Amino acid sequence: MQLKCDGAMTPADVGRDTATVGAGVEEALRPLVSRGYVARDGGPDGASVRLTGEGERALSALWPIVERTEERVLAGFSDDERARLRDFLARIRANYGQSAPPRDA
Repeated sequence: MQLKCDGAMTPADVGRDTATVGAGVEEALRPLVSRGYVARDGGPDGASVRLTGEGERALSALWPIVERTEERVLAGFSDDERARLRDFLARIRANYGQSAPPRDA
């Protein structure tokens, strides 16, 4: 979803947004590229990646499933509890990003 919102991202950006480091980013992107969901564009710091038309269609088909699953998982949580959970998860993600090993490690 982040690729849809941002348009294009570097692999490092993808790693930060998915809490994935090092070779894990490339391992995650490889099948998406091979299936035509994501395309690589050249850039000075390596390639950036963007969602393709096929990726947009796949995301459109999957998004209702994601929303239904989220509703099931968060059933019984108040709006305030959901907001607090999002805040906690954002803090965890930020902490992870600060403690992630350098790319060449």
